Amino acid sequence: MSYYLYFNEIENLLGELTELGSEGSTLLFDYADADLFVADEKRVKNMLAMAKAGGEEMHSCFDYMSIEKILSDNGFLIYEMLMPHDIQFDIIDPSGSNIKAFEHINYIQSVLK
Repeated sequence: MSYYLYFNEIENLLGELTELGSEGSTLLFDYADADLFVADEKRVKNMLAMAKAGGEEMHSCFDYMSIEKILSDNGFLIYEMLMPHDIQFDIIDPSGSNIKAFEHINYIQSVLK
């Protein structure tokens, strides 16, 4: 969800979720890391090109400090974050699947304080 929104739209969405949620509410989402738009991996370049061609261009990516700040500013604490190597090692490899975690895509679980 966060890829397709501009930074200010993400801030507004998080603010609205804060107003609707109660303490302990959990928010799970995926987000692109800060290197997404300069990535060399072919499938990342293809994903960006297909999203743009489909009229759903990606706009946002974050480094850890930025995602932590935007969440904190809206009352959320990071509970867990999975980066591609975590997803590969903890989830995909034990399943015996031949797929590979997507480069530059992270998953985050945050909790409303």
